[in-house]
Amino acid sequence: MKFYSYEFLLRRNVGMNRVQLIIAAILFLILLVNGLRYFKDKQSSRHREPALIALLLLIVMALLQVNRYRELQANGQKVTLAIHSVERIAKELNVPAEEVYLNATEFSGNPIIFAKDKYYRVLYVNDTTCNLEPMEFIGTEPEFIRE
Repeated sequence: MKFYSYEFLLRRNVGMNRVQLIIAAILFLILLVNGLRYFKDKQSSRHREPALIALLLLIVMALLQVNRYRELQANGQKVTLAIHSVERIAKELNVPAEEVYLNATEFSGNPIIFAKDKYYRVLYVNDTTCNLEPMEFIGTEPEFIRE
């Protein structure tokens, strides 16, 4: 079972990752260079095709980012609830939020947390209050993901 740190939850949905940014920058440079070469020598079409391919790939990447943004908007509420719940539980247990680990990246059902070298099941009474039920973890060793 994996347990995610507070920092991981905060940084989970930041946006485009570095690889996508590098690919988009390379595609933009290809588009720019080939577009300039094409406009300089309009008789030759050998620079037009790479520019069009780069443009189409940039459009596809932009559409994928729009789709990802919409998914993040839909899941944002659950992630925000998880972050606020971790902060609230940390305050209740008198530990820093950085020392609380959650077994899911989104708060749903009755999640399990790890804090103060103990495991707790979170039982919600209503939206603002929850009970922490101590429990024992039996099975494989948990994996703690910090970032």
